[in-house]
Amino acid sequence: MLGIARRPLVVAITAAAFAFSALPAQAFQMVTGTASVHNVDLTFWVNGVAVETFSGEQFGGLPFVLWLVPGENEVTVRGVATGDEPGAEADVTVADEGKILDYQWSAAEPDASVTFDVSDTPEWVWLSAPAKPDAEDEVADAVQAAHDALTSGDAEAFRAIMGGQITDAAALMGQEQVDAMADDIFTALSTNTKPLPELTIESYRGGQVYKVVGPSGRAALEAETDDGGVTNFGTFFAFIDGRWRIIR
Repeated sequence: MLGIARRPLVVAITAAAFAFSALPAQAFQMVTGTASVHNVDLTFWVNGVAVETFSGEQFGGLPFVLWLVPGENEVTVRGVATGDEPGAEADVTVADEGKILDYQWSAAEPDASVTFDVSDTPEWVWLSAPAKPDAEDEVADAVQAAHDALTSGDAEAFRAIMGGQITDAAALMGQEQVDAMADDIFTALSTNTKPLPELTIESYRGGQVYKVVGPSGRAALEAETDDGGVTNFGTFFAFIDGRWRIIR
């Protein structure tokens, strides 16, 4: 892989972080991606959702389990050059099978895809969410409501908004542990909460899933940490049980 430094002082709290802290490895089929980039914006798409972008000079990895569906799945890697001497490498790996995609960016072939079957993933709550196209304003209101809950110290209201993520994480690791981690997330985000930045909202799967980020490309709900870093949370939303909720 290209020798690139990790992005410093940013902690993204996700359901994957919930899951992989305590989940037995045999509980589901591990599918992961890794990437290393130089002057390329490299995005992993999983089943029609742009789940993560690596940019600038960066390397890292991520699990795909929370975006997998029962049956056939598709992962696409897309790279866009952003500067001089662009380069990027990426792979997709399935546990016990090894690499199923080995990608190297080129201007002639900037994209690559792979399909595979999964039989043991839970039925994630977002899969039953209705498609609601052109709902960007509603999603923005949900982000504002989440931010208001943080700044007012309303843990119950914030927990309701993050209910989709709690439900899916509990399917992997149990409700009791997820409840404790949800409390920790609220504490982290409601301490030194940063103002909401200008939002970028993107729709996927015909409006079934919406992605919300700030100018940094990270989740817009942010708080400063004691060491001068930033904690962020709540990138993806879906309409579940009559309201917009954080799902990832």
